[in-house]
Amino acid sequence: YDYYIISAEYKENKWFIHIKDGDEDLFLTFIYPGVYNLYNVVSAYSVGRVLGIDKESLKDIISNFSFRLGRLEKFNYEGYERILVLVKNPAGYNQVLDTIKDDPNEKVLLLILNDNIADGRDVSWIWDVDFEKIREDNISAIICSGTRAEDLLVRLKYAEVPLNKIVLENNLNNAILKILSFKAKTYILPTYTALFKSRKLIMKRLRNGT
Repeated sequence: YDYYIISAEYKENKWFIHIKDGDEDLFLTFIYPGVYNLYNVVSAYSVGRVLGIDKESLKDIISNFSFRLGRLEKFNYEGYERILVLVKNPAGYNQVLDTIKDDPNEKVLLLILNDNIADGRDVSWIWDVDFEKIREDNISAIICSGTRAEDLLVRLKYAEVPLNKIVLENNLNNAILKILSFKAKTYILPTYTALFKSRKLIMKRLRNGT
């Protein structure tokens, strides 16, 4: 059998996906944006079918799936969606930026770049990330943070992102507080060693409620 996507449309904050399963058609939903997630869906579906899982069970699993620990993890703070997305290489980063660019909502970004051992000491890979994609008018502010925040700032400058939108804040705690103070949809993009601290700070803010 072949398993492939016939069509997909993102609306009402979810994907509506038409999958071909041999000679049969299956329609399911997936709540996370990004074209790359369509590849994840059809890959997971195909593996499940090869392992003998029935179509309806897979439909239910995929439609009710939720990410954890910084993989498009969603929080609600003061009535606005705050999305935490791990970024660690140019390919994945570019897919995330495509998703942000395709989001028509007014939004703000927090970009966090660390160069600890688990992140990789060499951060030159950020020059292979297409930050030109975030020169959008509906992105009102971009905060750069992390141990290599200045490198991010330089990269954004060369991507011709308007400098009046960019804020440099090396202290991660202050950066989280600042980004959550915006009354707008928020994307927080940390590298690996910043992920867990970022999440902890967000959760603390949610618990305190202020």
